[in-house]
Amino acid sequence: MQYTIRNYQPSDKEVVISLYSKANHEQVYPAFKRAMSHPVHAFVTAALCMTGYVSGGSSYIFALLAGGAWAGLVYYCCYDVFRSFFRQRTSTALGNIPAPFLNHPDNGFWLAEVEIGGESKVAGMGAIVGRRRGGGEVRGEHPQDRDGGGSERYGEIMCLIVAPWCRRVGVGYRLMQTALDFGEERQFSRIVLESTPVAVTLYRKLGFALTCTQWPHRLVQRTTMLSPWATKLSRITSIPMEKEL
Repeated sequence: MQYTIRNYQPSDKEVVISLYSKANHEQVYPAFKRAMSHPVHAFVTAALCMTGYVSGGSSYIFALLAGGAWAGLVYYCCYDVFRSFFRQRTSTALGNIPAPFLNHPDNGFWLAEVEIGGESKVAGMGAIVGRRRGGGEVRGEHPQDRDGGGSERYGEIMCLIVAPWCRRVGVGYRLMQTALDFGEERQFSRIVLESTPVAVTLYRKLGFALTCTQWPHRLVQRTTMLSPWATKLSRITSIPMEKEL
């Protein structure tokens, strides 16, 4: 499959939001499966099923209802986390792409485009935002922006999404490499990102390393502004990674 990487254009806004929405919704079920396989959730499920079975007079129906209610709650929490994250992102960065991404030389936004049947289709997208740590202007809301100790310019990957029908052919790798090349050109000291467990393998291949193992629930809660119990039940993790340039 032949594809090209090009810069974002204002006319791409709708297709970008649509691609982001589909990718965001796609994360819900895998997150639910990971949450339900956690030992704590598995124990609660078994305990509720047993309670329903006993309280219902040895009824398997009551056992299934009790366990199903718990699973439904966990699924809703997973769904709500990703829904809230989508709303937050589309109301800020992706909802007004020209302002945060295009009006500053340290920001970049790219689309991967393929030609199918003589028609060009967007197969993926990637974006990077310049950050400053310590002295000087502080842009963005990443926790590291608020640390002291000198002035450091670095980049943060805001999104890297590939359409399901165009995966495993190098599109994601090419988009990420484009962002890394951009960071080197802008003389960033490093590139940081927050990954889901599914994408960690790709980032490791590109030289990224885990930077912290204590943030997951706090990062998700900060990003989505959900209550602590919702993020804990969903057990959705956000894994901080970085690559020195």
